[in-house]
Amino acid sequence: MAVLQLFGMFSPKRLENGDIVDYFHTGEMGTLYKTIVWLGFALLTIGLGYLLVENIFRAKTKLHDVITNLVVVIAVLVMLPFGTNLFSQFVMAGAQEIVGSNGSNVTSIAVQPVQNNIVDTVALAQKGFKVDPSKLDGQMTKYNGIDQNTIGYLDLSEVVASDNLKTNAIPKGVDNVFKHRVKMGAETNQYTVEDATLPSKQNQLTKAFDSVYPRYTGHFVIADLQLLLLACMFG
Repeated sequence: MAVLQLFGMFSPKRLENGDIVDYFHTGEMGTLYKTIVWLGFALLTIGLGYLLVENIFRAKTKLHDVITNLVVVIAVLVMLPFGTNLFSQFVMAGAQEIVGSNGSNVTSIAVQPVQNNIVDTVALAQKGFKVDPSKLDGQMTKYNGIDQNTIGYLDLSEVVASDNLKTNAIPKGVDNVFKHRVKMGAETNQYTVEDATLPSKQNQLTKAFDSVYPRYTGHFVIADLQLLLLACMFG
């Protein structure tokens, strides 16, 4: 196929709308190629059916060796290139889906499990908490700034601190939310409001046992499972 492309055969064509037509489906050579493939499918089906009948009745005929060779030749010369073409199209389509159509917002597929399952509390505060928590599933990417450039520096043990609120320009009135936490009393089994420790800077180690708001929340277990699944797929 690479040799034929040098002579201008099987070359892809770009339509007016920008789409590229697969070279296997265009021109006289494309028609010839499809005819050969369909003929190969037909002969392969007949050959395999013949061998199956032989195997069922456990009797070899005079045509056994001929049919066996025919099946092998068709599988190698016709089906293998056809399967390779389908696989290459599948890989190209998958790569295009990952990187996007324009290539300007290229992101790693390994970042997506973290993007899709983690919420940045500060991002919610920027929206004034006007978000229905029950509708966050599938939309968590909108409420975090995690991408391939920042994920390497992401510290999921961070807490909301005063410098977070200043740096991200949290609307006035919303910042008061972080100064109080809702807690259920063990004795009364009632919810009470307690003062939260709002550190001046992000420092999870010194505030590990204090009442603070976590910076990031979400489905961490699901994110880890998806990352593990990706690792197994790539492996």
